[in-house]
Amino acid sequence: MYVKVMAAVIACILMSGETHSTSATIPATENQSWFKKRKKKPEQEEKTKSDYEKLVEGSKITKGMFAVHQKKNDYYFEIPTSLLGRDLLIVNKLQRVPAELNDAGVNRGVNYENQMVSMEWDKATGKLMFRQQRPLPLAPQTDAIFRSVKDNFISPLIAAFKIEAINQDSTALVIKVNDIYDGTETSINNVFTNINLGTSAIKNLSRILSIKSFPNNVVATSELTTKVTEGTTSVYVTVEVSSSILLLPEKPMTGRFDNQKVGYFTNPLLSFSDAQQGTDKKQYITRWRMEPKPEDREAYLKGQTVEPIKPIVFYIDNSTPYQWRSYIKKGIEDWQTAFEKAGFKNAIIAKEITDSMQTWMTSITRY
Repeated sequence: MYVKVMAAVIACILMSGETHSTSATIPATENQSWFKKRKKKPEQEEKTKSDYEKLVEGSKITKGMFAVHQKKNDYYFEIPTSLLGRDLLIVNKLQRVPAELNDAGVNRGVNYENQMVSMEWDKATGKLMFRQQRPLPLAPQTDAIFRSVKDNFISPLIAAFKIEAINQDSTALVIKVNDIYDGTETSINNVFTNINLGTSAIKNLSRILSIKSFPNNVVATSELTTKVTEGTTSVYVTVEVSSSILLLPEKPMTGRFDNQKVGYFTNPLLSFSDAQQGTDKKQYITRWRMEPKPEDREAYLKGQTVEPIKPIVFYIDNSTPYQWRSYIKKGIEDWQTAFEKAGFKNAIIAKEITDSMQTWMTSITRY
């Protein structure tokens, strides 16, 4: 009897142990999976941001001809591909100078460098190239020698920028522009050579003050410092400069040849043709783009006096002594009589710059 009872107890203990062992081997997560829903990762977390999204994220943006992105001390141009191949005019001016330069006649407003460029996208190297546009020799397109002139001459590449990013629909390229405005690179702004110092900017003493974008131009203002040594004497020279990139009209103005009977400033260009025995030079005059409004063109051709599309406007700086302003204005507008003989009225006018205008006019190249 005792043996039977002990056998029954042992059997119960073994059965109980098997039950506990079986339940212990079931993972806790399987037991809980009936009560909790599995979390799904958002699609946005799985998507990797593009170079463009990373670059523009958190940047300060100024929109205009180019969008300008600023991230701390770095500046980027977002350049529309529609502007590739268009003619751009670079205009560099002095804004502030030290006393030493002022005494030598180098002062505020001096336009020390101009050049025309165009942009090209080199897809093979992933770079945006700046090509200087130099006037090429002339030749009639119907002459055989025109082909030789076209094949013989090339304008130089002057700068190359790594394309940092391309926007989503590939209609704009983003490049970093710090080097061309902080004195590191002088391809489009070589101030110390152009004012005859012949020195280079000191990078850690030079900086970009601002870059602003407007509908027709982008302007960068920089403070550039160099060191000039003469004999045993050295002096630091700091200048504040503005460098503007201006979009030129898509349709160029028609050129006009010089006439020796009238005094003009001119630009010479080589000229070739099938008929000539040697090279020749033709002089093109420097002139304003004075054109009648489209609705007045017929009247203008009949000899009537009309107003131009864009008059010549001289702005009198607000630092000009008050007692001289009226005389300066009259001296400018006295030329209206000469323009009326040429068929244009109100073709040349003078305006005074107000304090409110001063802040933005110095940044917009067309004023």
